[in-house]
Amino acid sequence: MAITKASSNAVAPAAKGDLVVGSATNDSGVLAVGSAAQVLTVDSTTATGLKWATPASGAGMTFIAAETFSAVSSVSFNNVFTSTYRNYLVLFDWTGSANNSCKIRLRASGTDETGSNYNTQRFLAVNASTGVYRVPGTSWEVMEQSVNANGGYMYFFNPQTSNKTTGIHTGYSNGDTAIEYLVGSNIYNASTSFDGFTFYPSSGTATGAIRVYGLANS
Repeated sequence: MAITKASSNAVAPAAKGDLVVGSATNDSGVLAVGSAAQVLTVDSTTATGLKWATPASGAGMTFIAAETFSAVSSVSFNNVFTSTYRNYLVLFDWTGSANNSCKIRLRASGTDETGSNYNTQRFLAVNASTGVYRVPGTSWEVMEQSVNANGGYMYFFNPQTSNKTTGIHTGYSNGDTAIEYLVGSNIYNASTSFDGFTFYPSSGTATGAIRVYGLANS
């Protein structure tokens, strides 16, 4: 297929990443390369009909923080709950050094809240058996843990406001002889503002990753 030149005003890009583009007058021009992470966007108000622009944040959910850890007794996140979002999603993926349970404590100003205001209501299914448990104490008991694969997620509701912090969680534990699945709800029975949390096994250590996302307010 033959390529014809629309204009005698031919130009050549001057820098790495420059683009040769056409204009409304059938002349060719150069669109200079954009900045890192920008994307090419149609814009009828520019001479070339194109521009480089920073893409808008993904609707609904924004990545805030992550930790990858190995053989630790606890993992703490500070300053991840702010006034920017009301609600948060946290993803857990780990293995344990022992078969036990994993817990969460809320944090404020770099310190765990260890008072007895935590309550967890859980439904647990192990192979063909099921059970319902209410677990009050000084932490939320949210996940089972095995030396094989474990994972889950938890929603935190209003942790940064001076109201009662609540949450729901779902998780699984892939043991040697049983696969455990659980769902539950959590409440901290005091009006306290928190900016983070600590995840820890009831004994032994954990190896894995945790990711925190903020959920859009509208």
